[in-house]
Amino acid sequence: MPEPLHAPLPELPATASRQTLPPVTVCLNVVVDARGQVQRGFPLLAHSQCGAGNEARNGALLQAAADAVRGWRFRPAAICRFAPGTVPVTAGDCTGAAQVEEVPVTLPYAFTFEVVQGQAQVRVGRPPR
Repeated sequence: MPEPLHAPLPELPATASRQTLPPVTVCLNVVVDARGQVQRGFPLLAHSQCGAGNEARNGALLQAAADAVRGWRFRPAAICRFAPGTVPVTAGDCTGAAQVEEVPVTLPYAFTFEVVQGQAQVRVGRPPR
């Protein structure tokens, strides 16, 4: 799996500024190329925890998340092929592999925006399966 190297949080859009905002979660599928660069992010709306992205009033939040992921960078995902009888030191580590093939991946991310006592908070994670 790719590892995030640079993944700043999105900012709560100025148009959404308010004293309180209950948690609102929007989700994106983030397409990462074989070099670890984000190619694009597109809404993930079908997931049960991502439905807020379908609501027009949350369009600015979805856009803020999409704007943020455009600047993200990852250590590329890779398929590691080891010589017969050789095993990786740890899962996901290609050290000692006979061949390493960097590959593109699509990753789902959930962005939860919230304002508590006038303080904006944004959390990023993976939507549960």
